[in-house]
Amino acid sequence: MRSFVPENRLRRAVVLVLSALFLAICAAGVEAQSSRAKEGDRPKLGPPRAPSSEKSDSKEPATDSTESEEGREELLDLFRRFKNVVFIHYSDFSKVKDPSLVTVPQAIYESREQELERLKGGNRDVAKITSFELTGKLEERRAVLKAVITVQVDPRSKGDVTVDLDLREADCVRATDQKGRIPWLTKTPGGPFEVTISEPGQSTFTLDLLVPIDRLPTERRLMLSIPDATIKKVELTSPTPVAYARDDARKGVLELTDNQRRLEPLLRANDPLDIAWRVSGDRIADEFSASTVDGVITYHIDDSEVETDARLTIDARTPTKEWTFVVPPGERIRQVSVSVDGTPVEVETEMVTDDDSGRFRIRLPNEVTGAAKLSAVLERWRYDDDKPLELGAFHLENAGSENGTILVHTSQELRATVGSLRGVRKIPISQLEPALQVKQPRHAFRFDTQPASVQLKVEKAMPTIRASVASVLSLTMSRAVLKSYFRVAIRRAPAKRMTVRVPEAMADPKITPESRVEVEYVQLNPKKGDAEVTLLFGEPVEGIVEFTLESEIPASPGKPVALPIPSGLPFETSTGTLTVKAASNVNVTFDDKKFVNVDPETKEPLLEPDGEQVWVFRPQTGPASVALKYARLPRELSARLNANVQQVGRSFRVKAVFDLRSRHEPISSLKVVVPGGARGVAISGVARTNETATANEHMIHFSGPVERAPFQIDYEITPKTTEKGTAIKLPVLQEVAVSTERATMEIEPTWKVTPLGAWRGASPEAPDISSGGVIREEFVATEPTSELLVRLDRTAALASVIVPRASIEEFLVNDGRRGGTARFAITIHRLPYVRFRLPDGYEFVSAELDGELVEATFSSLDEGRVALPLDGAPHALELTYLSTLENTLGTWSPITLRAPRLLGRSVVEEVRWSVTTAPDRFLLTPWGQDVSSSSAVAGDIAWSSAGQDRERTSNTRWLQEAAPLLVWSETDAPEGGLTTIYQTWSGADQLQVIAVLRPFWVLVCSGTALLVGLMISRLSRSAQCFAALVLVIAGVGFWAATPRMAACVWVGAQWGVLLGLLVVVGRPLFSRRRQRFLGSPLNETGQGPESWVLPPDSTPMSATQSSTGSFSNPR
Repeated sequence: MRSFVPENRLRRAVVLVLSALFLAICAAGVEAQSSRAKEGDRPKLGPPRAPSSEKSDSKEPATDSTESEEGREELLDLFRRFKNVVFIHYSDFSKVKDPSLVTVPQAIYESREQELERLKGGNRDVAKITSFELTGKLEERRAVLKAVITVQVDPRSKGDVTVDLDLREADCVRATDQKGRIPWLTKTPGGPFEVTISEPGQSTFTLDLLVPIDRLPTERRLMLSIPDATIKKVELTSPTPVAYARDDARKGVLELTDNQRRLEPLLRANDPLDIAWRVSGDRIADEFSASTVDGVITYHIDDSEVETDARLTIDARTPTKEWTFVVPPGERIRQVSVSVDGTPVEVETEMVTDDDSGRFRIRLPNEVTGAAKLSAVLERWRYDDDKPLELGAFHLENAGSENGTILVHTSQELRATVGSLRGVRKIPISQLEPALQVKQPRHAFRFDTQPASVQLKVEKAMPTIRASVASVLSLTMSRAVLKSYFRVAIRRAPAKRMTVRVPEAMADPKITPESRVEVEYVQLNPKKGDAEVTLLFGEPVEGIVEFTLESEIPASPGKPVALPIPSGLPFETSTGTLTVKAASNVNVTFDDKKFVNVDPETKEPLLEPDGEQVWVFRPQTGPASVALKYARLPRELSARLNANVQQVGRSFRVKAVFDLRSRHEPISSLKVVVPGGARGVAISGVARTNETATANEHMIHFSGPVERAPFQIDYEITPKTTEKGTAIKLPVLQEVAVSTERATMEIEPTWKVTPLGAWRGASPEAPDISSGGVIREEFVATEPTSELLVRLDRTAALASVIVPRASIEEFLVNDGRRGGTARFAITIHRLPYVRFRLPDGYEFVSAELDGELVEATFSSLDEGRVALPLDGAPHALELTYLSTLENTLGTWSPITLRAPRLLGRSVVEEVRWSVTTAPDRFLLTPWGQDVSSSSAVAGDIAWSSAGQDRERTSNTRWLQEAAPLLVWSETDAPEGGLTTIYQTWSGADQLQVIAVLRPFWVLVCSGTALLVGLMISRLSRSAQCFAALVLVIAGVGFWAATPRMAACVWVGAQWGVLLGLLVVVGRPLFSRRRQRFLGSPLNETGQGPESWVLPPDSTPMSATQSSTGSFSNPR
């Protein structure tokens, strides 16, 4: 028994502890229930009750507390019976004794104590509405809306916060917060909605609202007071299309979207919702007789009075005898005229006035249907200058639709500024009809509905000036002249005078008007640092005023130069530029950061053709001055020389043309030094010349100080020939840097000239051959030099016929026909004629000597021999002939082209062949071919080609293979042929070429490349060989820089490599497929690929034979 005693004690202790804990919980529950009953808390569906003071409880009568308790019991009964929630004020519900009469499902109230506490203010300034979004549907009599309101409460606030939601015109049928709970929402009779928030931070409320729609005679209207919010968004939808809509809060027309069914007013933070619209198909009451009204309403504003002039066209949809117009308050009709179908009608007028506006009634003698024109002029009515002037009250009452134009005219002394607009939009004056533009209104508006109004701020206009000044400072070493061009625009009001502020140094400036403005008086008022010039106009001027102000200022280096600017009147803007034009001998430097030293177009200082230096400055911050320094620059002389040297026997006649230029200071005289030994010196292009003590020095004088002077010096000189060459001396200008640019040399055909020293040929082309047979060569100097250094070589001294240059053109056709033209620069010695022989098969066509046809004489013994009469002077001879080849132009056939051969002792130094073939062929020179010449000349021939000197012997004809001489051309050849040019030397009278068919050689090269690829693939079955072959072909392509035979090799090799790759790659694939087919286990007959049938007496193959692969067929 003793062993169970501890267990009984432990069990009793646990039971006691649990009992005590249960009793404590029960006691706490009873205490909480009693405290809740004493405080009189509201049920869970209502918000917490605001505490009330003891003083207010003591002062209230007992009857009030009894009524409050009864009303609270009714509320509790409603909370238990209904689930949905609406909001009704306590004072409204306290009158309801029978809950069954209440049509709303459930209600929440606040006591009078809570209402008093709320009206004291609370914490209203710690909450802000950040977003207000309103969407809904517009019905016939009401608008069903949904408002989503976001409120931000300061986290530092303590206690409940009350927020004013306005919405006083709406009825709320449902409200929830972001958590789906019922917010504490209240509303006083005719007052705004208010919500009490007990939690800091952001809260969102959703309210379902019902707002009545006002049905006016001509339109519908919806008004709703919206709380101030940072973001407002309104989207309203109409079940039927809307004809027009306007926003009276923003005074403008609403844009309709979604097929004229959606209205989206754009509201500012403090704008209410006030819109009016008309639904398509709405019928207007029968008493509205006017269907449409269109016209022009003009308002004339002068000083403090306004006159209204209305010209309307009224289209009556039903017969009517009376119109009623709404006019501004206190205004009366002064003159009325009505015309129907162009006939004036006498009418009766009656004025009906009230407190708000006036009405003017017009009675017609007969009923009118259709269009009628009305002209009404209203008496002037005064307005207050301190208040905005509202125009647009004149309109027809009960009109179906009104549209028209409002024009505003003001006097020159007034300025009308446009304020708010209601139902109108401003349009440019240029969009008006021409008849209305002539009247020059200040403002124009267009309205599409009524009522429409415009608010203007009318005030006395002050003249404003927008001035631009362009100043030019002409600067020389002796004087400085400042000339300013003014262009001033006077707006808003005329001006009678103008003051121009000028630099102090501008004494007695000269003013020149450049427009209709005349200057009556100019007065100089010296001031500190500057002066003022006052211009008085004969009459007030408005518009553009232009004049020029010019004065000479002392030339003071380093002293700032100020811009003249207009002053004395209010300026809108004042801009200016300063252009400094300095003489060529003046060095100008600037030290001023207020101006930008750039030109608007070139962004750098300019240099005019006459040599003046020009800088353009634009002030960065208003008118300013610029400080400059200047000094004299030393004179710089330069000249360019072009010389012409003409051979006259053993002497040369020189014409040296100089282009002399002097910078910074003009020049009047110059000393010229001609070469020693010069004869017949003549200087042209100057005023006079004087010879000095030295025979070869001459002093030339110009007509006056000049900055540029071209002149020419002519003389004859016999140069000396040394081992270095022949040096022809040129004139020298003393103290002038002469830049020799170009020299032209004319020599006889028996001589060949080569430039040496600082001279080189002007172009790689052949020298020109003049009509007289003289060779003209041009040279260019690579560095300044005072002599022309050349080498003269005698070509042939004993020959009777000398041809330094010959050109032969051949045209080949596939059928074997050919035509040719040979041109010779020819000179005859000791013979009165020249003879030549045409090759066999050639037919003579014509001969021209110096561009004129000459008659040729043919030999009776040999038809190919032709003779032409010539004298000893150099001539240009051209022969034309035709022939037929021995065979047709084949694929690979050597062709020998022969030129006419001169008879007698003749020398042909250089021959250029030009051969033209068909477009599908090209010509090749037979490389390595050497053909002996038919003519011989003693001595060696020196020739330069592509920068390299090549010496050729006299008894050998060479074919030029240099790349620059191989030319492809499709413009020089007839019918799109291909032209190849060859160069030969030493009297070549024939040329052997090979005609190649391009497609044939492409096919041959393709096949060759294919065979090479297959052979390489057979020798080495790897892809590296093909890579090497591709690199080789690429190298061939780079080598084919010119379209010769290498082009065929390149194209053909590409096709060959491509076909080789296809064959080599496809061959292993085909072999594998075939082996796979041969090595398959069974074919369609159930056997292997081959039916191996063993005879009965044969034995199967042994293992050893199988391993070695040997097999013998008994058959």
